[in-house]
This record gives sequence, structure tokens and C-alpha cells, in this order.
Amino acid sequence: MARKRQIWRPVARQQGSGGRAEAASSSADGDDAADGGAEDSEAAAAVFKAIRMQGWSGISVPRELHIGVYALVNPVWCLKPPLPSPLSGVVLQHHTELVIDSSNTRQRRFWSSMAPQTAYELGQQMVNLKCLVHRIPRTPDGADGVPAGHFVSAFGWCRGIVIALVEGHAAGRQAARDKEGPATGMPEGSLKSLSFEAVVYPNTGRDEINQLDNTNADPPAAAPSQTINLPALTEASGVHTANSAVRCHGEVPGVPERGPAGASRLAELIGSIPVGQRGSQGPLAKLRTISFIKLFDIESADLIDGLRDLQRCLVDRGCSKSLDLLSVVVHRNDCHSLILNDYATFKALATFIDAICSPSGKVCIFILPLADGEEVREVPLRHLLAYTRFDFSQLPPCGSPLVCALLQTYGVRRGSSDSNLLCPRIEARGSSLSRCRYVWMVTQDQVVLPQNGPIAHSLADQLWVPSWCPPGCCSISIECADGSAPPPDSVPPEPPELDAVKAHGLFPVRSLTVKSRIGLGVAKMLLSKGAHLGNLQLMDMAPADVLDLLNGIRASQMPSRVQLASLTAGDGPGRQLPVLPFDGRLGRVQTLTAKGDIAIRLAALMRPHMTSLDELAMSGSETAARQVLTSRGCGEIDRVSLGFVSEGGRELIKAEDEREGITLGDYKDDLPSIKKLVMHLDVPSAAVVHLGTFVLSSIWSALEIESISQLTVVLPQRPHLDALKAAMQRRFAPLRIAIHAMDAGARYVLTAGAHQMFSYSVVDDERVELLMASHHIAALRKAAFAYSSTADRLEALMQTEGQQQRLLMVMNLEATLRQLSRYLPSLPPDTAAHSLATDFAGRIRAATPIAVVDPPYAPRRLKAPLMAAMERHGLAMEPMMLLHGDARCLPSPSVIASAAQLIAILRKTGKRITDIEPLYKATEHGHEYTDMLGRVGDASGLLFLIRSDEDMHGCFIDESIRPPSPMDAPHGPGAFNYYTANALVFKASGTSPPTFQSPSVMPRRITVSRADNEQRVQLAKLSVTQPLGPEWLGLWAPLPLGWAQGVGVRVKWEPTMLQPLYPTMPPVPGYNLDVFSADEIEVFTVGGDGGEWSE
Repeated sequence: MARKRQIWRPVARQQGSGGRAEAASSSADGDDAADGGAEDSEAAAAVFKAIRMQGWSGISVPRELHIGVYALVNPVWCLKPPLPSPLSGVVLQHHTELVIDSSNTRQRRFWSSMAPQTAYELGQQMVNLKCLVHRIPRTPDGADGVPAGHFVSAFGWCRGIVIALVEGHAAGRQAARDKEGPATGMPEGSLKSLSFEAVVYPNTGRDEINQLDNTNADPPAAAPSQTINLPALTEASGVHTANSAVRCHGEVPGVPERGPAGASRLAELIGSIPVGQRGSQGPLAKLRTISFIKLFDIESADLIDGLRDLQRCLVDRGCSKSLDLLSVVVHRNDCHSLILNDYATFKALATFIDAICSPSGKVCIFILPLADGEEVREVPLRHLLAYTRFDFSQLPPCGSPLVCALLQTYGVRRGSSDSNLLCPRIEARGSSLSRCRYVWMVTQDQVVLPQNGPIAHSLADQLWVPSWCPPGCCSISIECADGSAPPPDSVPPEPPELDAVKAHGLFPVRSLTVKSRIGLGVAKMLLSKGAHLGNLQLMDMAPADVLDLLNGIRASQMPSRVQLASLTAGDGPGRQLPVLPFDGRLGRVQTLTAKGDIAIRLAALMRPHMTSLDELAMSGSETAARQVLTSRGCGEIDRVSLGFVSEGGRELIKAEDEREGITLGDYKDDLPSIKKLVMHLDVPSAAVVHLGTFVLSSIWSALEIESISQLTVVLPQRPHLDALKAAMQRRFAPLRIAIHAMDAGARYVLTAGAHQMFSYSVVDDERVELLMASHHIAALRKAAFAYSSTADRLEALMQTEGQQQRLLMVMNLEATLRQLSRYLPSLPPDTAAHSLATDFAGRIRAATPIAVVDPPYAPRRLKAPLMAAMERHGLAMEPMMLLHGDARCLPSPSVIASAAQLIAILRKTGKRITDIEPLYKATEHGHEYTDMLGRVGDASGLLFLIRSDEDMHGCFIDESIRPPSPMDAPHGPGAFNYYTANALVFKASGTSPPTFQSPSVMPRRITVSRADNEQRVQLAKLSVTQPLGPEWLGLWAPLPLGWAQGVGVRVKWEPTMLQPLYPTMPPVPGYNLDVFSADEIEVFTVGGDGGEWSE
């Protein structure tokens, strides 16, 4: 707006003014007070000195006008520092207009570097200030970091300076009046206009504006002790919460930085303006614009009170049905609950608009942009449809247009004949929704209480979701409200509010989730409104409910993706699934996901009808999943996932026999053609099976399916990868298994010799995702026959085929060799078994001593012929241990320790082991201590193995067991014999590798009891201890009172921190004590050739 520069003229001194003269302005009201007649003062001297320094002394201007002219041409930022000063005290009282302009470089630096306290003191000197303009910086539309069509303003720039100046002005004006006394002729206020304007800064983005926004944003630390009174203020334009220029009782009116002002705060600010004389128009009669009233992040009751207070303040001051523009700001995350779902709040807003806005005016509803990382939460459909229960006869005419505008905030349109209404035009502005996510909550009262009657006929068939909604981004979820648990036989409600939606109003809806059977009524109504689904997810209902809902979907609406999760058995676990009541509509389904065995059983029933099925995902038991795959249906599936990752977490596939792994390949002849297979394995505990063997067996079985060109295996934990690596080392021995980094460490590749077996990556710092592409699969199959030549396979093939077939093979040798180079499924069982046995024998011959070679994986069709082939080679279908000497090969002789565990223990002895011979087995020879002594005798190099439940404990003693003899004491044998021998103590859980108490055999004290020692002492009859230290392993130890009879075992070598009896004392280092009864004990003698061996 245009501003007039103030022109000053001298006035005569007035009596009773305390030596001050009031300088009259060119304005008609003449209400400006100024100091005069102070030529002899220090301030006047400073002014005249400044005039002389600027060369004004030769100008023909009356001396009494020098101060006014000097003030006219010298704005505050041109005054000589320091400020405030005597010079500024004389000059600034002549200033009636002040512009704080960020667009001028000199001014911006001046105001940005000023302290708020300095601004306050300068404001005290501006006692005649009439107009203050604050020009803040903002970005251009769509600047860097700002959405297109939007801009960001630095409302905080010098906000503290503005507040300090206004507060200082009010205090200075009051001080001047107080100094003149009760007879003063100075009006109470002079500040008439506050204006806040935005200035576009070219080539600036969000970051630069945010930096300016924090410049001098805070007012002086000391707040005014009383409310600031601005009685002359008649115009305030562009007022925003963040640039409010007055603090009330120490607070800035409004809400946090850059938020629009709330109704209550605006009412408080406007309430400070005098109402005016009775019969007059009122000070706000000419008010035409109110911008940015906050309608979010506030309680409903507070919003109602705020709107009513603001309406009363405006109307009392003359703003009645006169506004041309009213702007309010809403937030998508609470507008539906705050306004649309609350009749009282909605009525208060509609009444406010009707009271202050001109019928020809406009109301803009601005949608607050989302903050970085903020998302629009799911929008309750019940809130959007709550208006169908409003009494529009009790609302002003703008009620219906207001509903339409608020609904647009959520991507919903409402068709109504509002063109003939005499009310302001209401429109919504802001960014469109990138995702439209709606939810319908079924509450207990909807189920138990009688339903509401039908909605008014005038409100029916009006709502629709526009077709421009982004494809695939419009979804509806139907859920039970928190704490609501309807009875299983409850009738799913069909809310009449949904009749407000047009027949094809939900056409853009592409995803529907029904999380409970009680939501089926809502689902059917939504489907009747034309939803063309791409995804349908059904949960927590019986299979019959699923089929009933699918039966009501027209063929054109059938989704391409169906997800079934957490289905219930219905009337009972033995209930039979119903017969499918519909025809080929399921042929449109391309993706099927089933979670849980009941859902998988239903999927098996539906799959034959899904002729276009391209992707199948299941989690649950392997048995149930196999039923789906082996059921009649389409002959080819691009991707099968056994397990998957869902919103609720990881869904796994559980093997039918955990000792065998996933055995899908055993049914390869009944399976469809599968191109890609993904397995999220539920790896069992080490107490059941070797973890690595389980994973590797599952991979071998999957590769029986020749159509697979890509195999992905997801392991739940990182240690499972180490177990797999160890299992592959045993299976592919003597090839070396290694891991190499690729892609800067993001992915790795595992190799067996020169063969790349698979690549893998670690997901979420826990899961391991193995990927086998076609070249990995070929390499793995080739590595499986590394020690079986083509000649071996050809010889076996010739032996199994008839004479005519052998002749054909010889005549077409090239085709025969091509066949032999392929993997097992393409070979006859006897040929494949012979090749695997030959390969196993070759690996054993090539392996180094003190190693384990695992047998090949045998699918069901090869088990019998492979066993026979193994016998012909003198082998067994068990992991084989290779010892030193004549490269003796034998399976594990222990029922407690596996071959891999035994080899790990023998490696730690450091000896060249050539033989391991069993001496004692408790379940076979007796559990008594004397039974063990009788079997072991004077054998040396003893290996003790103890099993309790699924855990193993043990020790190796490189000596014999030496009970006390009569020669050990002059008066007969003692109760115990103590001697030192090299020993090793260890333990293992299930099939996991053993953990050792020391890195190698170390000298330990061995305590051996006399055979007939029946003294009731707490010592074990055989123990391994540290010299002068605690007992680490004690056998045949006394069991605690009340325990059943058995072999007592004490283990105490795991360090820990023990808490003393007194809580005030700090923990002390000690050892965990574990006491248990052994299920089985084995003793072996380990023989060698006397040499030492190291890895």
C-alpha cells in the first residue's frame, strides 16, 4: 500500500508541557507529540553537530526546522552508532512511519544484527509512531525443497525486533504522557497501522529461508508486566501468528512458529481493539480479509469456544457479513474427527462463516502441507459420512457447501445443488492426496444396538471418489474397533450411511482389506458401489465366509491379488470346506497369498479355478503348502514363495520332517512348472538337526525341480549362514568353501573351489537372503558330481538299460553324453545312485585326514538304489570321519556326538588320531562307577561324552584312569587319587559345534575315587579340575536330595559375576554351577601313531 512521507512544521511552545512542544504533522488529527525547545540540550547539540558535518549549514532553512528536516532524510538505519543515543532520542520522535525491509541489503544487515533490547529502547524513543511495516522474505513458488505451487515464508525474520519496537513504543508513549501529567494533551495512542508483507527472494530455497527464519526471531527476554495497549490501532493486515507484534502477559499470541493463528488467540488480539461508539459502524466495519485461522491440533470444545468468541469480537466491532475473503487452515490428520464428525463444531464453524462473511465473498480452506516424513493417517469413513446424520435445517445456508469443501480435503467429492444458496463460495486448496487410505471401524454398538434408520433421500447417491485418484493408491480397510469383540454368530452390520455413495462412486478403489468376519456387511456394500479391486485381503473369518464374499463379486470386479490370513475353522476343526459355488471368475486372480494351514487348505480348493495364477505365496506347514501345489490347476507358476514378509513380520515355512528339511523335490512329478522359488525357512533348533544340513538338504530338494531358474533362500538368523558354510564344506570336501565380497560389501558370493554357489546379502542386520541364479544352480549341480566322471555314469547307464536301448545310445553317443551331463532328475534312478555313490567315494579318497565328508542328498526316489550303491562301495549313508594312518574312514561311533562334533574334538587334542574305539556305554554296560572302571581298565587317551536332554558335555584325558592302590598309603589305599594329566573340557548344545574350556589340551588335576568308596562326601568320583582351583567337570557326583537315582554330573567352568549375600557389595567373578543327571555316558579310547598334528 502507498505510504505518505511525514512533513513537519514548527509549533509554538505550550504551557504545562514541561518544556516540550508538540510537533504537528500534516495529518488532520494533530495527535503527535514531540520534544521542542531543547536547543541548549545535549541532544539538540548532537543534531546540529551532525547537520554541520553533513554540510547543511549553508542551506537556507530556518534553524527551528533543522531537526525535522534531518529526521525526514535520515531513517533509523542511517543514524550514527551507537544506538540509542542523544541524537536518536531527538530524531526518532519525529518518525511516524517505520519500514523493516528484508529486501534491502543495508536494512537487512542493520535489523539482523540488532539486539532486541536495543530495538526496545529505540521503540521508546519513537513516541509518535503511526505505521509499522514488516517485510519478510519468502521463496518463489516451487523453489528448491518446496512442492510445486507452494512457497515458504520466513515469518520469524526479525520478529523479535518488531515485537520489541512495538512494546518499546507503547512504553515510551505512556512515559511521555505520564511526564506531562493529567493535563496532557497527548492522545493515549498513535500507532494506527501494522502491516506484514512477504517479499519474494529470487533463487532461494527452503534451507535459506529456514536460516533467515531463525534470525532475531525471539523478543526481549523480559516480557511486559502488563497488557500492551494500542488504542489507536485500526488496521492490521497480513497478521500471522509467527509475526504477531504484541505479547499478551508475556506470551506471543498464536501457536508455534509458522503456524496460523488460532481462533481464541485472534479473539484475544482483536478484543484489544475498542468497540467504538454506540451507533457507529465500528472500527472493523471496513475489514475485508482475515487470513489463516488455525483449525487443527486443538480440542473440539476449545475450537467451539474460540470460534464463538472470535465471532462476537468481530461482529461487535462492525465486521458482520462483510468479509470478502476468509482463509482457514486444516490438517488432514484431524479435520475429519475435529469438524466433520462433530456436529457442534461443524455448526459453530458454519455459523461463524455465515455471521462475518459476505454472501458474495469467498472462504478458502487451505490444507496444511505435511512436514518432512509425515504421512496422512488412515481416514475413518464413518467420520466422512457423519454429515448424513446432521440436521441441515438447523444449519446456515453455507453448511452444505462447507461439507463439500471439507470432504475434498480427503479426496472425496459430493454432488449437490448448492448453486442457488445465498452464501459465500467455499473452496478447498492444497496439495492433492498421493494415497487415499480409508478405514471403517466396526464398533460394538453397531452390532448390538439397533441400526440407525435410512439417511435422508436428499443425501443418498451423492458421494464419489474422483477417477483421477492415483492408480493403486486408493484403499479401504474394515476393522474392529479397539476392545470390540463381537460374538462369533453376530450378524455383520450394513451401515445405511454408505447409501450416500453413488452406485459407481468407489470405482477408483483398488484395495480392500477385511480384518474380521464382522466387517463382511460393510465389504459387500462397498463392493456394490463399483469398487474395481486389484487387491483383496481377508482375515479372521471362516473359509465359508471367504467363499460367500467372493461369490458376490462380479467377474469384472474380481481382484488380481487375493490374500488370505489367519482364517478360522468355523464351526469346528473337523468342518469340511464347502464346494465352490461359482464358476470361472477366479480365473482373473494372478496372485494368491495364504497365511496359516486353514488358509492354505482353502487355497488348495480354489487354485484349480485360478487359471491365470502367476504368483503363489504360502506360510505354514510344508504339508499344507504341498497340497496347494499338487492340486490340479494351471500348469505353470512364475513365482512360488514358501513363506514371505508381511506387515506383521516374517512368515515362515515349517518342514514336515525337520530332520530331512523341505522335501518339495520328492513330489516334482506332481508339481506345476515353477520358474522362481523363494523359501523363508523355519530353521529348527540344533537339538534336532544340523542347521547347515537342514538348509542344504532343502536346497538340494528344491533343485530336483528342473524348471526352477532362480532359487532364493531366506535364513532367519546370521549364524545359520555359518552353519550352511560348514555343511557345504563337509558336502563338497575337499573343495574349499570361501566367501568373497562384491558390490562394495553390500553382497557376497560363496564359492566351492572355482564354482560360485550363490550370492547373498544380510537384510535388517539379521536375515540372510541367498540368491541362486541359473548359473549358480548349474555350478551347484556340476559340483555335486565333481568326483564322478562321465565314464562312470555311462557305465552305470549301460548296466541298467536293455540291449536295444544300449545300441541306440552307442549309435547316438553325442546325445547320450549330453544327457549324462545333466542333473540327477534327468537320469534313471540306478544311474543317478551309482553316480552319487561314486562321487562320495571319490571325495573320501581325496579328503584330508581329521575331516568329515557328508553323504549326498538323496530324494525319496533315490533312497533305496543309493543305499544299495553305497553298500557296493563299502560305505554308509552317514557322515564319514577320516582319520590318520591308512586313511581309515568310519561313521561316528557315538550316539551322543555327531561325526562333525567328534572331529572337532579330535582336532583339539593335537594328536595324529588313527583309531577311536568305544569302551563303555552306560545304557548298555550299567550306570555305576564300578561298571565304568571295569570296562575302561588301564586304557589311556580317554574321551568321555555325557548327554543330558539334548546337551553334550565331556572331556578328553590323555592318560588312564588311576584309582588309589594299596601301595599309595602306608595304612591302605586312600579314598581318592590325585594326579596331573593333559586334559580338555568341552560342551555342545544339540548338533552345534562344541565349545572348549581352553584352546588346547592343558595340564589339569585328575581326581579318581577308589572303586569301593561309599563315603558320603560331596566330591565326584571322577573329576577334572584346575590345579588348586575349582572343579570343572565332575562325574558320578552326589545328586541333590529328592532327585531320582542316576549318574550325577557337575559342570562349573563358565565364568560369570556372582552377587554376594549383601546387596551393598559389588559382584565378584566366579563360575556358573550346573548340576544334572546324565541320560547317557560313553567312553572311548583314542589311539594314534605317537605323532602330533595341527590344523
